[in-house]
Amino acid sequence: YAQARDDLLGARPWFLGQPVGRNDTALAQGVTRHANWKLDRDGVGDVYLESLHLAVMLGTAFPKVSWRTEIDTHEATADVLVDEAGEPVADENGALVTSAVGAEAAAAGRKVRWQKRRITKQEVIFNGIEAHNLHFGDVAFDNTAKKLDLLYTDFFHAFEMPLADAGRTFGL
Repeated sequence: YAQARDDLLGARPWFLGQPVGRNDTALAQGVTRHANWKLDRDGVGDVYLESLHLAVMLGTAFPKVSWRTEIDTHEATADVLVDEAGEPVADENGALVTSAVGAEAAAAGRKVRWQKRRITKQEVIFNGIEAHNLHFGDVAFDNTAKKLDLLYTDFFHAFEMPLADAGRTFGL
């Protein structure tokens, strides 16, 4: 186990951006720093270490690495830029103007004023890598198959989710 751990997970950085042209050095260094920061922040190394331990002790491991984005949607009261008719003024991206930044450009010579409104806001809570090991008992192996092909092997992965989140996620 120790030798495999050192061989597979001992060297840093795991990902290295190689510059292609003469002017790509700064970009390659930035890509390397960002990729390794994401992996360290989201605990991918710990999951791979656990996967290696499971593979050595049990003979197999099923790490699952995916990208997860969690967005919180809520209503809030905000000052919104509106025109003379009371219609909200949108910026060049189609978003409501809720701050002085860009208000002059969005108004484009029209008479506008600020008005308190209830608006729907979205905030990104988490946007990154999610990694964990699937339990070997969740794998639906075909006992009659001549060889194991994970491409066609089903996983019955159980998880818990609050009822409100399930309704929003699955449109119930």
